[in-house]
Amino acid sequence: MISAEVAAAAALFGINANELNKTLIIRTMHIRGQTIEIKMKPSEATDTRDALAKAIYARLFDWLVTQINKAILKEDICSSIGVLDIFGFENFKVRTRSPS
Repeated sequence: MISAEVAAAAALFGINANELNKTLIIRTMHIRGQTIEIKMKPSEATDTRDALAKAIYARLFDWLVTQINKAILKEDICSSIGVLDIFGFENFKVRTRSPS
């Protein structure tokens, strides 16, 4: 059964929902002419989902900056826009030290 979220994402990407679902939960390996499919652990599937989200975000971000740069391009003026994305998908663990 495909979740509503996977179905919605597949519709936005214009791809088959069953294929997207399969890609998110099954690892396919090609070894010596054979195709082996291995069901991922939930943590592995979560990592796969997160990697896909990061890749989409990065490509969308790059596309957006490119479009803005094209829009502000003037033949006699060299101008561009750059954006620093500090708050991305990264999660950093914070260690606290107890006072000694």
